[in-house]
Amino acid sequence: MQLVDNFIKSRQIVAIGGIGQNDIEPIIKAGANGIAVISAIARSKEIEQTCKSFRSRFDLALKSE
Repeated sequence: MQLVDNFIKSRQIVAIGGIGQNDIEPIIKAGANGIAVISAIARSKEIEQTCKSFRSRFDLALKSE
């Protein structure tokens, strides 16, 4: 088990696909180091604000780890 744990900790895990702002904290808590978001931003009418909001929630989720 230690070998698996070391392997996972030595990798960067990025969550991809269907990620909304409410998904960020659970994704980070599950062990991801990053997220890739396209659809939520592309569909937004306020792209800059959406990006800032995603970034803010992401940073907050990382700090709470």
